[in-house]
Amino acid sequence: MSYPPNTKLKRAWYALGTVGTTLALVILATSLLLRIATQTTLDGHTQSVLSPALEQASRLMHRLAASGVGVLALLAIVMCFRKASLAPGIKQASTLVLVTTVSLAVIGPLTPGYHIAAVTVLNVGLGSILLLSFWRLREIALAAPHTPRPLSRIALFTLTALMLHIGTGAAAAASSQWLPSLDLNVWLHLASAVGLMLLIALLMRQHRKSAVVSTIKVLRYVMVGQILLGGLMMVLDERPIWVNFAHGMVSALLALLLLALFHRQ
Repeated sequence: MSYPPNTKLKRAWYALGTVGTTLALVILATSLLLRIATQTTLDGHTQSVLSPALEQASRLMHRLAASGVGVLALLAIVMCFRKASLAPGIKQASTLVLVTTVSLAVIGPLTPGYHIAAVTVLNVGLGSILLLSFWRLREIALAAPHTPRPLSRIALFTLTALMLHIGTGAAAAASSQWLPSLDLNVWLHLASAVGLMLLIALLMRQHRKSAVVSTIKVLRYVMVGQILLGGLMMVLDERPIWVNFAHGMVSALLALLLLALFHRQ
């Protein structure tokens, strides 16, 4: 069953997905900034290289965005139960929003200081799933009343490779901070990057003459930018915060573009 065209229900899901995506991006951005700005002192303690004002502002924005996401997660579940007319995929995406929101709230107390690498990786992974779930709600509402196609195998492979790339990137960052001699995560991150680029290149070739050609063009520019940022991180001995921050946020943008491509093709 799908939406009737131009209904309040369609607009409500579109607004929920759009606002949720924005808040999830704020959570990812502030979390990333606070994480890469945290350094370890010689005595084993952690300190931030951000100014006190910027650090406090980032933490405040993170808390406010997280509170907003919690409200939207509950609202999405209520809308699922109260509305009989739902587009396919709405319930799945709403459930993912709720599960990831609760999971992030549970591991939240373990995050400050970033002493546990596994928590850092889990935090990044769940945050990415939350972002994609909100974005999917928006894309489904945007396509209504048409029923979205199920994700193809190559789409699933590409999203899996992207999540692996994001996860290994978080693991590499955590390892370089706490275990400088451990470089396995870095090699896994590079290997996943090569595989992801090959899959994206295949997707762009398949859809170069389709209706999503504009999305393909933006995707191409974003991928080139990500490659340049990744190369810059490899050649710099001391990486500026803005390079790490841009590399992480471009990964999030890449994820949104890929999901948009899969839904709009």
